[in-house]
Amino acid sequence: MRLNTLCSVVLALAVPATSQARTLPDTPAVSGFIFERDLPSVEDSITLYIVPPPARLSWDSPKSLARSTVWSSIRSGYHSIGHVTVQTSCRLSTGARISFWTGMTASDDNPADKDLLIREKIGLGILFYPFKGRIERPAELYRDIVIASTRINRLFTLRFLVTPEQCDRVHAYYRGYVSSGPKGYGQSFRPRHLEGAGCTAYAASYLEVAGILTPEIKESWSKSLRVPKGAIGTSEEPVKLTELLFKKRFSRWAEEHEPHVPLFIYDTQFMFDWSQKLMAEGLPEGISRDDPLEKSWRRQVRVEGPPHEGDIKRSNGFYGLRIDARHIPVATDPIWQGRARKPRR
Repeated sequence: MRLNTLCSVVLALAVPATSQARTLPDTPAVSGFIFERDLPSVEDSITLYIVPPPARLSWDSPKSLARSTVWSSIRSGYHSIGHVTVQTSCRLSTGARISFWTGMTASDDNPADKDLLIREKIGLGILFYPFKGRIERPAELYRDIVIASTRINRLFTLRFLVTPEQCDRVHAYYRGYVSSGPKGYGQSFRPRHLEGAGCTAYAASYLEVAGILTPEIKESWSKSLRVPKGAIGTSEEPVKLTELLFKKRFSRWAEEHEPHVPLFIYDTQFMFDWSQKLMAEGLPEGISRDDPLEKSWRRQVRVEGPPHEGDIKRSNGFYGLRIDARHIPVATDPIWQGRARKPRR
């Protein structure tokens, strides 16, 4: 995930512009790692590969969000606000089998975050900024999972078993989304309106379209905020990053009667917390521990090409949960939820 939140300013100021991430090749250059083609059997499923942030983001207030995001980026520049990849492999009602990997990220031609935060002083306006987005290529997704698997507690999966009817909906959604033209990238975009999305909302939308994003799961993975208008910088009333970090007035979100802009977010940390809670309390019927890579299969991996050329590390493997969602009735609402709104600037 591109660092399009407050944390990126730390990296942007510390790293020269010439060291920005380079475009990845179309063919994955990964050896010694097991993907779907290597597994003995694959159930019809939608799998989320989730990389939580290296340090927990605090959504308690604008100030705590700014501080925790900066701290997370200091802990690690690798997906410092988390990332989610979607893998779908299932049979359609026609009997045909589909398989694809997908994810959302930012395009390379967006304005630098440090310019938005330091020069333009947009403050929490960066949460609503209309960044240009794009669909990630399989090569990027494959290699990203390899790299994440070498880092302890930085990768887990949620594998939802689906029916052919649920697969039909997901397939139609995927084909329509990827072929519908340019997309935005960020927390405020709505994927089922074909506006674009952040990576977490994009991943959750596949479960939503299938009808398996239950109200309990959605509530556990998400949060609704009232972002104070005073925290959103404009040319007339700029908001400095230092103000967000230290000013007392940014110690709480807005009340309903106060000027604000609503924001609905998904967070990879919330997804991780949800899975940990299930395992701590005892897995209910239909949910089981899922280890995509058995110990005997974990092996040394070599990642070739930028930005990790020549790295040789040992995969720690990763774990997850297998969730049987086949008993949930397939969704019947329209896949597309209306026209895209004009992005907020």
